[in-house]
Amino acid sequence: MSITARANIANFIGFQLLWAAVVWGGAKGVWYLGWPFLALMLLLQWAAGRPDRQVLTRDLAMILVGWLVCLMLEPMLLLSHVLDYRHWPHSAAAPGGIWALWAGFAVTLYYSLGWLRGKLWLAALVGGAGGAFSMMAGIHIGAAQAPRGLSTLLIVYGIVWAALVPVMVVLSDRVLSAQAIRVRQQSKGGIHGR
Repeated sequence: MSITARANIANFIGFQLLWAAVVWGGAKGVWYLGWPFLALMLLLQWAAGRPDRQVLTRDLAMILVGWLVCLMLEPMLLLSHVLDYRHWPHSAAAPGGIWALWAGFAVTLYYSLGWLRGKLWLAALVGGAGGAFSMMAGIHIGAAQAPRGLSTLLIVYGIVWAALVPVMVVLSDRVLSAQAIRVRQQSKGGIHGR
C-alpha cells in the first residue's frame, strides 16, 4: 500500500473518530472533547504519510481555513436560530469541539476527500447530502437542536454545504498552487532565508 493511501485511510479513520467524539461529547456537554481527537487525526495521518515541511504547512493552512469558515458561518446559523448546540450557553459562538471539527474537515480535502478536487459539482452534491446527513445524525444523538424545525435546518444545511464544499475545494487548490509557486521561487533562488 502506498504512503498516500495509508495517509488517506488514517485521515478517514481519524476524522470519523473526531466527528463521533464531538457529537457524543456535545450530547453530554463535553464540548472540548474534539481537540484531542483533532490532534489524534493529524498525528495518525502524519505518521502514516511521513509528511515533509510543505505538507505540514499545507495542512496547517487548511486548519486556518476551517477556523475562518467556522468563525463566519456558525454565528449566522446560531443567531438565526436555525441551529442550537445543546449544553452550550453562547448563542453567537460555536463550541470548541465544532471548531476542531471544522479544522479536521478542512484537512480532509487533501486526504480522504482529496478526490473531490477538480470535481466541483460532485463536491456540491457530496457537501449538500453529507452536511444534511451529518447534522441530522448529530441532532438524533443529542448534540444539537433545530429551533425552527428539523426540515428548515436540513434544507439550510444542505444548501449551505452544497455551496461551501466546492468553495473549500477551490481554496485547497489555491493553497497547493501558492505552495508550488513558493517552491519554484526557492529553487530558483527567488526567496532567500525562508
